[in-house]
Amino acid sequence: KKKKKKKFFFFFFFFFRENHFDLYGTMLKQKSIFTHVFEWTLFGLCVAYTVCLVHLGFQTPKEARRQTRAVAATQHMPGTVWTAQDPEEPFFEKEYASDCSIYTPNATEGPFHTLSDAFFDVYTFSHVADFFGFALLWRNWKMSWAVSVFLEIVELCFRHQLANFRECWWDSVILDILGCNFIGICIGMMWNYVFGRETFDWFGESRPEQLEGDEKTEAAKEFPTAEEFTRNAPFFRRLFCIATPVLATCFGMANGFYLKYLLTVRSENPLVFYRTAGWLFMGLKASEEFYYIFVKRTTKQGVKFAVILFVVMFAELFCIVQVGRGVFEEPMPLWSVITIIVCLLFVVGWALRAVPVYLSLSLTTIFLFYMTFFHLDKGYQSLSWVLGIEVPNPFA
Repeated sequence: KKKKKKKFFFFFFFFFRENHFDLYGTMLKQKSIFTHVFEWTLFGLCVAYTVCLVHLGFQTPKEARRQTRAVAATQHMPGTVWTAQDPEEPFFEKEYASDCSIYTPNATEGPFHTLSDAFFDVYTFSHVADFFGFALLWRNWKMSWAVSVFLEIVELCFRHQLANFRECWWDSVILDILGCNFIGICIGMMWNYVFGRETFDWFGESRPEQLEGDEKTEAAKEFPTAEEFTRNAPFFRRLFCIATPVLATCFGMANGFYLKYLLTVRSENPLVFYRTAGWLFMGLKASEEFYYIFVKRTTKQGVKFAVILFVVMFAELFCIVQVGRGVFEEPMPLWSVITIIVCLLFVVGWALRAVPVYLSLSLTTIFLFYMTFFHLDKGYQSLSWVLGIEVPNPFA
């Protein structure tokens, strides 16, 4: 049995090293479903990545970490440790909520070392780059902001499992949502505007008289009046078109953090960058296909990348469940479950057009600040120090 596992493992090294995925991509190209060499090469890589995830899912956690370490070792720079030394244990990364003080006058590193440590961190650039990519993917201000807020809610609700998700209130609300995410979204939407990329109307706010040319003619044929165009689309269709981009993005980002933790890979490893770049390029095609199929009701873009994206997502989830058996034993707090349910109800409200998007996102951000400042980070102690009076613990 071990001999078979070793042969199977080295097959994947041979598969990637000798670029045999090109052969698979060339076979796909002959079917004339791809318009560019980059498309079938990317599709072949996605299929190979999916097969590798399924393979790791059928290994023991120790064996999966050992094989991942072997691959990560080929991507190293001299003197750099990319993975955990012991494949028996998960890799514990930096916890950002160990000290949430803004001003520490007696610290040897400096009075504002907590702010500087959080700002000059790999995830600061990562947040800007990620949301620049999300703006290119979804091409909509509201959808990009919804993804920004909901990703922080995911980190809040699952911080009992991953140390990377434990952040201070100023890191989560100010540095991430109002800082890095905002900058990335603005750059991405400006990119879309400068290069004339079509904006996607996920919330059904465009009217036929606002469209031009062929788009106006097609919309008038499908929806004779503006009211029908904006109001009479089926509820489940609107819900599916709004919820899928948000949930797919949250799943994709969360999967990356869990895979790094369970397979003992550091954030600076090039494998993490390769996965993120693959998700971005795959998402650029998948989002366009999904929008044209389910919102515009046309199949001229095909469904190949939209399908493979969901296959990759569930393959990553399968690998996480299999490798993470017995690792996460702490139950989810009740307030986390309630928070997730309320956020899902907000999405349903968007589909019903009963809840304004920006208002619900603002309320969610206020709740995020309240939970991280007062409950999780013991913010009432900091408030007592600032005001000079004793502020009672609201959770006592």
